[in-house]
Amino acid sequence: MKRYYLPVVLAIMLSIFFVWGCDFNLETLTGASDDIESTLMFVEINFSENAHLIGYVKTLGLEKDAIMLVGGASVNNLYDKNGNVIASFNYARVNYIKIIPEP
Repeated sequence: MKRYYLPVVLAIMLSIFFVWGCDFNLETLTGASDDIESTLMFVEINFSENAHLIGYVKTLGLEKDAIMLVGGASVNNLYDKNGNVIASFNYARVNYIKIIPEP
């Protein structure tokens, strides 16, 4: 009975491909948009008990334009209030990110 799963899965995948075409985008399904990402959140990024950064981020996860390096390291940006990059950090070393009220 297990050998029938592969053709069924392939048929579903091909159906999805033909319905959405080559321009398939997961954000279309989830409702995510560029407007959400353009807003900046004021956060405190904690790396350890004594190491933290305070600034603005576009998202609590990896940004679309973040750079992933071999070994799991990443380069993600920290912004000032005007959207200028003021620092970058390795997301793999982050313990947690807390949204805080603006001063």
